[in-house]
Amino acid sequence: MKEKLIRFMYGRYGMDQLSRTLAAVAMVCVILSVFIRSQLLYWGPVLLLAIVYFRVFSKDINRRYQENARYMVIHEKALFRWNDFRQMAACRKTHRIYSCPGCGQKVRIPRGKGTVQIHCPNCGASFRQKS
Repeated sequence: MKEKLIRFMYGRYGMDQLSRTLAAVAMVCVILSVFIRSQLLYWGPVLLLAIVYFRVFSKDINRRYQENARYMVIHEKALFRWNDFRQMAACRKTHRIYSCPGCGQKVRIPRGKGTVQIHCPNCGASFRQKS
């Protein structure tokens, strides 16, 4: 049986990060549809799972690879923004964050130091701000 499955999947794309994400979103929609009655939550998971199966059994490996690569770029940008937001939120109580007027670089200054001269590590510009 295992050999038959291996022979069947030979030359097909299989699962990747985009397919796993679509399957997870479909499962979340199924769970939500138990609590919220909606046509969108009924047909959405069906459509998403159809896309997942299409991608898994596709023989156009190059095209599926390019789709996954585009998804990964978007995913990395979103992950970077989320981590940046989380890091800034964690230090808001103890530090103030300013943007350099010359280059836009973020500079972190401890709170409660009065008016300070800030030197940008990126472009070397100096500016004064209240901490």
